[in-house]
Amino acid sequence: MDSGESSRRIADVDATHSHFAHIEGAAIAQLLGAAADIALVIDGQGVIGDVALATEDMEREGCSDWIGRRWIDTVANDSRQKVEEMLQASTATSPLWHQVNHPVRGSADLPVRYSAVHLGETDQVLAIGRDMRAVSTMQQRLVEAQQSMESDYARLRHAETRYRLLFQVTGEAVLILDADSNRIVESNRTACTLFDLNSQQLAGRCLRDLFDAKDHKRIQTLLTGDTKGSLDEELIVRLAGTKIDVSIAASPVSQHPKHVLVRLTPTSGNASAWLKSRSNVFEVLEKLPDGFVVTDQDGRILTANTAFIDLTQLAIEPQVCGERIDRWVGRHAIDTAVIDKTLKECGRIQNFSTLVRGEYGACTEVEITAVSVFADKTPCVGMTLRPLRRQRETAVSHRPVAPSPSQQMAKLLGHASMADLVQESTEMIERLCIEAALEQTGYNRASAAELLGLSRQALYTKLHRYRLAGFGSDHQD
Repeated sequence: MDSGESSRRIADVDATHSHFAHIEGAAIAQLLGAAADIALVIDGQGVIGDVALATEDMEREGCSDWIGRRWIDTVANDSRQKVEEMLQASTATSPLWHQVNHPVRGSADLPVRYSAVHLGETDQVLAIGRDMRAVSTMQQRLVEAQQSMESDYARLRHAETRYRLLFQVTGEAVLILDADSNRIVESNRTACTLFDLNSQQLAGRCLRDLFDAKDHKRIQTLLTGDTKGSLDEELIVRLAGTKIDVSIAASPVSQHPKHVLVRLTPTSGNASAWLKSRSNVFEVLEKLPDGFVVTDQDGRILTANTAFIDLTQLAIEPQVCGERIDRWVGRHAIDTAVIDKTLKECGRIQNFSTLVRGEYGACTEVEITAVSVFADKTPCVGMTLRPLRRQRETAVSHRPVAPSPSQQMAKLLGHASMADLVQESTEMIERLCIEAALEQTGYNRASAAELLGLSRQALYTKLHRYRLAGFGSDHQD
């Protein structure tokens, strides 16, 4: 601080002293009462010598009885340290502010926010406090309002869950459209079955593109008129690329003016039977004891049955939809790479042994049979996953006990040199690895070579040497 600033501060202190030097004690008490709800005069031993109260409520609660008691003894146990800190910091330029709680008569603790100031050259301390009960009440109301909002939000979430459940399980095909663009925002399972598309494929498509071209204008007129609330009718239109007629009706969603609800009902007996038969197929796949899953060309799951969801240790289908299947399927990345390559080359793969890893550590050996399907220029892959645990247990129980490798090696000791034993063991292990790779890839040699980390020519050479997979001594590559 420079000399100019120091002199200005001294001048301000002198001026203040001159203004308040002649104020009587009663006036000072009134000033403290106006500035604070409670004021305590405390001596050097921490004993309260005087109390000034702003309200009669504090008088009735026994605050005046604090005179003659140590300040620290008038507060709750959790506030004693705060009192000590304020008394120690009372001589500081910037005194501390702390909230303490006073036990009082007839009500809960009295919360007061204090600041302690040392009084001039004496050993007395003036503690000025504000009653915080009004603030505490406001805070309590804020907490109650927040809890009420969270409760309302939970009820809304439960209502939305019930709506979505009803939306999905209803037997009527239902679509929700954007009112401005007439593009599909959401679709239920029955609608997906009717159009033979999943919900991701339907989302964003214009409604009229799903129907025969001759009906486009009528559908557009229906939607335009219904969003204005002027029409309430049903039209008979035909699905694109089929001979199936459906009744279409649209109505605005009052809670969401930008959305339109569209209901579709097959009109002919053949259409109803077709829709019912497709629903039965989905129901059979859903109840299949083996895992069943459909993925897109990139390996992202489009739908899965309950058995597959159980293998992943999850609860509901939406938790797996949109995720890559290699998140759970495959001992390592090469497994899914072999499946993808085999499907691209052959269109199918059968009895491929691999592993399904659950979310919580469970691992299940499975046998995968998969096929690649191209429908409406939208390729997808369907696969079943059959657990091998029971098959393995049955096979092992009937399998004769073979001697261990150490027992076999012990019989050869003394009949062959160590170098010959090592070479024979290496060839045996190499042969077993090749056989295992061929079995795992369904005897697809290209995939087996990739699984073993060999070139195709190197694998063919070893097949020729060990006479595996139809390679005889006279085989020509």
